[in-house]
Amino acid sequence: MIGFGLVCVGAFVVPGLSQATRIGVASAGAAGAFFSWLVGAIREAPLLRQLGLYCPHCGAALVEASEDRVPLQMVVRETGQCRCGAWLLDPTDLPSGQGPDDRYLSRSRQGPR
Repeated sequence: MIGFGLVCVGAFVVPGLSQATRIGVASAGAAGAFFSWLVGAIREAPLLRQLGLYCPHCGAALVEASEDRVPLQMVVRETGQCRCGAWLLDPTDLPSGQGPDDRYLSRSRQGPR
């Protein structure tokens, strides 16, 4: 993907190229970058499954990024549980003072308040 980005930039840096050539090379580089990103995104799920980075109970990816909630890898590290409530770590492996925390569980798994 980085190589395709460099091709896009290089098309506008190299002197003596016509405008049509620059646009064509940059378009091809952008398309190549997009398709390489798409291939990487498609191949990510089987790789995560192969490495065991999915919850065996609900199938949620254990590596995620989110702006509106705590990333799941932090939840597992702090509580030992997935948001669905399944234990992913042995409670004895958690540092002292850490363990189940209802703040991180999905709304359907939380008890009545």
